Amino acid sequence: MASIFSSEVTGISCIPAEVLSLIFIASIPDDIVTDEYLSMFPRPSVHQSPLVLGRVCRLWREISLKTPRLWCKIQLGDMKTERDGYASPHIHYSRDLGRDSVTLREWLRRSGNCPLSIGLCYEEFNESDIDLIRETIEVAMLYTRRWKHVTSYLTPPLFSWEVVSSLLEGGNPLLECLHILTDDIFAEERTTSFRHVKPHITSSMGDYASTTLTGCHSLRSLLLTSATITLEQFKLCVAHCPLLETIVVTVHNVLHLLTMTNVNDTYALPHLTDLHIFSAGDSIGPFLHQISCPLLEKLVLAQILEDDAILGTSCPHLGLFLRRSHPPLRYLDLTSIPMALDDFLDSFKEVPSLKSLSLDDVEVPDELFRILLLSPEPHQPLLPTLQSLTLTELPADINGETLTALILSRWKCQCELECSIGEISEHYPECQSLQSVSIDSENLRGNVDVGAIIEQGFKLIINVNPIPAL
Repeated sequence: MASIFSSEVTGISCIPAEVLSLIFIASIPDDIVTDEYLSMFPRPSVHQSPLVLGRVCRLWREISLKTPRLWCKIQLGDMKTERDGYASPHIHYSRDLGRDSVTLREWLRRSGNCPLSIGLCYEEFNESDIDLIRETIEVAMLYTRRWKHVTSYLTPPLFSWEVVSSLLEGGNPLLECLHILTDDIFAEERTTSFRHVKPHITSSMGDYASTTLTGCHSLRSLLLTSATITLEQFKLCVAHCPLLETIVVTVHNVLHLLTMTNVNDTYALPHLTDLHIFSAGDSIGPFLHQISCPLLEKLVLAQILEDDAILGTSCPHLGLFLRRSHPPLRYLDLTSIPMALDDFLDSFKEVPSLKSLSLDDVEVPDELFRILLLSPEPHQPLLPTLQSLTLTELPADINGETLTALILSRWKCQCELECSIGEISEHYPECQSLQSVSIDSENLRGNVDVGAIIEQGFKLIINVNPIPAL
C-alpha cells in the first residue's frame, strides 16, 4: 500500500509546474449568476481551490502562490442564494467582518495583474459593522483599474454615484460588469434603522460628470440600484457604453435638467437585450426617449408610488420607444404605469413577438381584452404569440366573461399532457398558444369558465389574498 502511494506521489511530482498550474486553474469553482443578477464568485475556503491546494504539499503550495489566475476571483459577505454553487456541508461563511479586509487584501495581492472578479454582498449587518465593511470596500477600491466583474449588495448602500462616477472616470477598459445593488432604495425602514448612516461618498456626480464613462467601452452589464440617477447621468451611461447588454437602474428627474435635454438626442444600444427602469413616482418617459434598442427582449418599467400618489392617465412614451426600436420583445412587465387604451394598442402593435405580459397596478380597460380576442378573420391580430398573462393588484375589476372569451380564443395548444401529473410540464418550442393566466381573485368580477381547456393543460391561477388577522 505504501509503495502504491509513493509511486502516485512520484508521478504527480513529475508533472511540469506549468501543467499543474493549468490543472489548478481548472479546479476553481464556476461563477454563478442568480435570477436576482447577483454574481457569486468562489468563497475563500480551506475545503476548495485555491486554498486547499496549499495544504497538499510544499510544491503545490509554491505553484499555487505563483499562479495569479487562482486569486483573481473572490466572494465575501454573508449573502447566499438558492443557487449558490458554493454552499455545502463543508463550505460555510464564517462571519468575521474584521478579517474580510485582510483576506481581500492578501487575495488580490496574489492575483498579480489579472482582471478581477469581486463580490461584496452583506445581507445582514448592524450599524456597528459598517466601519469594518467600509474597510473591505476601500481595499477593493485600490484595485479599480483591474476590475472586470464587480458585484456589491449592501443595505444601507455604502457605494454611491460619486463612487461609481469616479471609478468610471478613470476609464477602465477591462470592466465588463458593474452591479451595485441594495434592497428597495425607497423602503421606509431605511430611514429609521440607519437614519444617520451616510453613504461612503455623497451621491452627486458634480460638474465633472461629462468626463465620466469615456473609457469603459467594454461595459456589458450595468446594475445600479444603490442610488437614484438623473437623466443626465443616464445619458452618460448609454452614450459611452455602446456594448451594454443589461441595464437595471433606479431613476429620478431633475426639472431643470429635463428642460435642458434635447429630446431629439437618441442613443442606439444595439446589443441591449434586458432593460429595467424603476422610478419613485417620476415619469419614466424621458429616459425611454433617450434610447433605441433594436435587440431588446425583456423590458421592466416600474414606478414606486406613495399610497396617496395620483397616477396620470396616459403614457405614450412606451409606444414611441417600441416604435423607434421595433425590438423582438418577449417579456413586458409594467408596474404602476398609467396606460390608456391607445397606449396599449400603440405598444402592442410594435411587439408581435411578445410571449409574456405582466401588469401590476395598471388600469386595464375591458375593451382591451375584446380587442385581443383571436378570431379567424384575416386581419393582423395583436400579440399573436402571447403565452403568459399576469394581472395583479389592478385598480379596476376584470369581467370574468370577457377574460373567458379571451382565453378560449387563444387556446390552440397541441402539446401532450404528462399522464403522471395530469398537466403539461413543458410546451413544445413551436407552441404559440396562450398557456397560462394569473389574476388576483379580488380583481375578478364573475367567473372564468375554462374548465374544459384546463383538463387539456391550460394553467389558470387565481390568487386568493389571505384575510388579515385581527
